[in-house]
Amino acid sequence: MAVMMRHDPERLSLALITAAIERADIRDRLSKINCPVTVLAGTKDIATPPKFSEEIASLVQFGHVIMVDDAGHHIPAEAPDFVTCAVLDELGERDERIDPMISSTVIG
Repeated sequence: MAVMMRHDPERLSLALITAAIERADIRDRLSKINCPVTVLAGTKDIATPPKFSEEIASLVQFGHVIMVDDAGHHIPAEAPDFVTCAVLDELGERDERIDPMISSTVIG
């Protein structure tokens, strides 16, 4: 841990994320998923930019993206009400009180 503290945390974080992404490339397997998939993408996500979320959704047979305005990478923590609404919407249990949260930002 002490070694990590001597390095620039932003550069170290980016290096670790890059290494994880390079190891975990499963795009060739996404087309085998045959159930609906909703990808929530934060418009301010620098760890996984929205273009990657759009690519993931496009590779799944029944995939689509919902862009979450002003959210970063940790959408459940940053926008928990939005996530709840999106899940209920996908389950067909839309709550009319929070329905406006799911907007025209759906892609796919």
